Amino acid sequence: MALDTFMEAKKMEVLFVCTGNTCRSPMAEFLLRDKILKAGLNTAVTISSAGLAAVPGAVASANAIAVLKDKGINANNHKARLLNLELLKQADLVLTMTKYHKNDIIKAVPTFSHKVLTLGEFAESAVDVGDPFGGDETIYKNSCQQIATLLELAWPKILAMKS
Repeated sequence: MALDTFMEAKKMEVLFVCTGNTCRSPMAEFLLRDKILKAGLNTAVTISSAGLAAVPGAVASANAIAVLKDKGINANNHKARLLNLELLKQADLVLTMTKYHKNDIIKAVPTFSHKVLTLGEFAESAVDVGDPFGGDETIYKNSCQQIATLLELAWPKILAMKS
């Protein structure tokens, strides 16, 4: 198989990272996965998430599931994953929710610094995504809307990366 064919055949992998992988990164994962599916790109792009301090197997928070459900997205099957070296190796793009997440990853594994950005940076916005953990549904809606807005700003870059 020619290298060009192999590169075209490989799915682009996007990995979202937050702290516990139960609020922000799952919301980002499911929002972008929905957008990718609606654009017919699900065979070209893989979306996943993990957390720096996740408890493997933990479910998404009830409020994260609720706000995604309001958008017609079912996140009931989400299981938290702890970020590891294999996930970082597989990802073509690692989007963190805050600069602290980004800095922690780069400090631990500097060889991946070229593919680790905050979602805000990637969307050309200087904002970090605030942590809704422990908040009410309104706080989760605000966080989800912030993520959706950043993903909309980042969408042309995601499309360009796959082209």
